[in-house]
Amino acid sequence: MSAMTWEQVKHLLPEADPANFHQHPRGGGWVAQTATVDDTAYVEGLIGAGAEIGAWAEIGAGAEIGAGATIGAGATIGAWATIGAWAEIGAGA
Repeated sequence: MSAMTWEQVKHLLPEADPANFHQHPRGGGWVAQTATVDDTAYVEGLIGAGAEIGAWAEIGAGAEIGAGATIGAGATIGAWATIGAWAEIGAGA
């Protein structure tokens, strides 16, 4: 799999501004500036505002993690999965 393109992000979030996101160094996924993603996480999907992604978590290609959601350490979210806003999944969530 591969990371989402900005065009795919715009399809999911038409109002998204690239100034409010950056690409994660491990996986190239898009992360809202207000999200907290551990450096060891692997992100190919989209991480919403205020979300928290734990150590060694894996976010598959095209997956969308909603605003304020918490994905715990070591959790794996499959490709194209959608995790709703404020959901809590995995260890430490």
